[in-house]
Amino acid sequence: MKSILNGRNPLFGVGLYNQRGITGLETAIVLIAFVVVAAVFAFAVITTGLFSSEKAAESASAGLGEASTTLTPKGAVVARANPALSSLSTVQFKMTNSGSAPVGLDPLSTLLTYTDTGNLVTLTRSASPTGIGETSPWWYSEWKLGTGNSLDSGEVVEITVGFFSTTDSGTTTSEGAVFSSTDTTLTVADGSVFAANDIIYLENEQMTITGIALNDLTVTRGDNGTTASAHADGLSIYDLDANQSISVPTNEPFKVELIPAQGAPFTVTRTSPVEITQIMDLG
Repeated sequence: MKSILNGRNPLFGVGLYNQRGITGLETAIVLIAFVVVAAVFAFAVITTGLFSSEKAAESASAGLGEASTTLTPKGAVVARANPALSSLSTVQFKMTNSGSAPVGLDPLSTLLTYTDTGNLVTLTRSASPTGIGETSPWWYSEWKLGTGNSLDSGEVVEITVGFFSTTDSGTTTSEGAVFSSTDTTLTVADGSVFAANDIIYLENEQMTITGIALNDLTVTRGDNGTTASAHADGLSIYDLDANQSISVPTNEPFKVELIPAQGAPFTVTRTSPVEITQIMDLG
C-alpha cells in the first residue's frame, strides 16, 4: 500500500508521477490550428468560385453584347431593271438594329460585296444615290430613321446597290422658279446636249426625255420607282450612262453581303430565277 501511495505500481514498477498527459491548453492550441487551416482552405475555395462565376458572367455579357448588335431586315428587298430590261439597275433593302449596342456603318470601315455566277466584286461607296461618276458597282446608304455613321437601336438605314452610273450633262435647270412635282416640261440652260429617249437624273428622281423643243424638255416623271418631287432652280442635270459597270441578267441569282465595323454580317440573297421586269419585290 505504501508503494502505491508513493507512486509506484508493484506490478509494473513504473512511477505514475512520471507519466505526462495532454493538458487543456495544448488541446485548445491544436483545435485552433485546425480551425485556422480549415478557414484558409474555405477562403481559397470561395474565392475560386467567385472568380469563376465572375468570368462566366463576363462571358455571358459578351455573348449578349454580340447578339445585341445583330442587323435585321426592315421591309422588302426591291430590285430594279434598266430601261431596256436587259440587266439589273439597282437593289435596295432596309436594315434596322434590333439590339441595344450601336453598329458602326462608317463608309470607310464598312465593306459590301456582290456575288453572282459571273461576278465577285467589292462595291465602292458612292457619295451620290445615283452613282455619279462611278465606273464600278457602288453602294449608298441613306438613314430613313436616325442620323450619323452608326446604326443605333431602332434606327433604319436604306442601302442602295447600283450597277450603273451617271455623268454630268454640263447644263442646269433654268425654270426661273421651282420645278414642281407635277410639271412635265423642264426648261434647261442648253437643250442641245440631250436627245429624245435620254434618261436623266435630277437629284434622286429619274426622268425620260420624250421630246425636245429648243431648251424645253418634255419628260416623264418618277421613272423606275423613283419619286416625282419638286426641285430648286439651277440644279445640275445628270445623264444615265448607256453602258453599265457590270451586266447582271434580270433572272440572275445573287448575294449582297454587308460587313460592318463590328457585329455580324448582313446578307441579302436571291435564289429565285423569276425574271425581274422593271421593278420587283424580292421579299
